[in-house]
Amino acid sequence: MSVNLVSTDVGYRGVAAAAAMAAMMIVASRLRALPVRAPIVRISIRVALLASFAAAVAAVAMPRGPGAYLVFAAAVFGAVAVLATSSVQEALRVLCGAACAGGGVAGFSFGVGACNDGDLFAGIAFAGVGVSAVAFATAIVAGSGWLRVTALLVGGLSAICFGIALNFENSSFGIAVSAVGAAVSGLGIATLVGGRPPISVAIFGAGLAIAVLGVASLAVGSVGQVVAMIVFGIATVCFGIAKLTGDKLLYGAALAGGGTASIGFGTIVLVAGQPLPSIALIGLGAAFLGNGVTGLLGGVLGHQLRAGLADLTREPDARAKGPS
Repeated sequence: MSVNLVSTDVGYRGVAAAAAMAAMMIVASRLRALPVRAPIVRISIRVALLASFAAAVAAVAMPRGPGAYLVFAAAVFGAVAVLATSSVQEALRVLCGAACAGGGVAGFSFGVGACNDGDLFAGIAFAGVGVSAVAFATAIVAGSGWLRVTALLVGGLSAICFGIALNFENSSFGIAVSAVGAAVSGLGIATLVGGRPPISVAIFGAGLAIAVLGVASLAVGSVGQVVAMIVFGIATVCFGIAKLTGDKLLYGAALAGGGTASIGFGTIVLVAGQPLPSIALIGLGAAFLGNGVTGLLGGVLGHQLRAGLADLTREPDARAKGPS
């Protein structure tokens, strides 16, 4: 009965999707069974990420119908790269990089579209944000510190220019976008300088700017988008405080809150009919949420949960039973 319902509703597309998912699981499981340092594992992960990036780029250039299949292909290749990793932290790092790359492709597409519509300055600026996001994703996967700093600086400057372009239509929103860009550039400078205090202050400032941007978005966005941006900004502020103080509980809670907000924002974007940026936001949120949960479980809260589970799964102490 289930097969008949699926065949009636989605036809051969459902069969193709199921086959792709099955192939993804098989390939990922085979790669995970190999030694961690085997060359084929590293090569396969990079090839899968490149294929995911190529499918995302092709999806932008195609009409919506064929483009949807390419977005699905990008998600499948990205999932193979994530599932083939050897540890949870490595998987979350690859997922974060893939999500940033997908968001960068979507941003570049938006910038090109704005240029075609005659808004050259805003289009070039937003395309610069997209290219910087792709470069930042490459830095995450490759572990390149200099590329990460360059991506933050260029992306921040591009966002400042985009905010200046928006000032002609909505001054408060444009100023907020420029403030976020300035905070991102400041984070790049702090990363270049090094040290916990400068980076923590830069992250704190970026969180404040994002929260202000959420408030300024009331005139142009939905209530859900505004709430998601404000929550993400507050979570970023808390992350900056946690990085400065070394509070693992706050660190995990901030990442989990930011990840939840990103997933919520991505869901809203998906309902609006924008699959590529929505998948990027949801993937980024999943990476943040996974890191947050890992941080929470590794701290005091995790210790208390493990102690509680241990009490539930062992025989009570004979002294606590009382007289029979």
